[in-house]
Amino acid sequence: MKTFIMKIALCLAVLGMSQTVSAQGFLKKLKQSAEQTSVTKSDEGSKETTDSVADKLKESDFPAYTMKKFYETDENGNRLKNEDGTDKYRVFLVDKEGNKVSAEVVAAQSKQINEAIISIAAKVATSAGVGALTGKGKGALIGVAVGLGLSVNDILLVVKLKKNAMKQKKALELYQKTFDENGNPIAANVDPKTLKDLDITDKNSTSESTEKIKQDMASAGYTTIASNESLDALLAAATKL
Repeated sequence: MKTFIMKIALCLAVLGMSQTVSAQGFLKKLKQSAEQTSVTKSDEGSKETTDSVADKLKESDFPAYTMKKFYETDENGNRLKNEDGTDKYRVFLVDKEGNKVSAEVVAAQSKQINEAIISIAAKVATSAGVGALTGKGKGALIGVAVGLGLSVNDILLVVKLKKNAMKQKKALELYQKTFDENGNPIAANVDPKTLKDLDITDKNSTSESTEKIKQDMASAGYTTIASNESLDALLAAATKL
């Protein structure tokens, strides 16, 4: 599986689908409609369902990141202190496997995925939006999906990812305003509310030596993110628009 730098969720995102219809109302009706969708082809009188194009996107394949606090220790496991006597710590983004990942790389990947999702969602809203909500136009949704090399289930998954992806995008922006590229707090004292908003608590905190942190940041995994078939399919579909 090839790797690439600069391909992301914070799973992830459509920034808005208000071009033609109310987002929530449209998406709800779209899902209800698609679940019942089947279209009849005129040639040979055969029926083609939403399964005519195999699903290519898997929700579990989309990246998701959380923030984790690492209290710095010396080689003996003793916590390092700041000048004011408080424990020294850093906060990093970690992937589903718990590996540290550069915020800059995550942001770049997120931007690329988000733009692809936005393009696909906009295509659905403008080209199939009205038809997909009517009994005679359900085939329009399938037409858009097939035209992109995706299934209707894939399209619905893109829509489903919207909410979580938007939350991750906001969290990432807040993280980058609060911590520097090395995970150190930018301000001497971080607002407790900010930590709460980023879901950084003692439950997702650990202790780690400064040397181990440096090793992780120097590793290839810190600055590269593995691709997978779902992400490749999503980006390939966006190029067909």
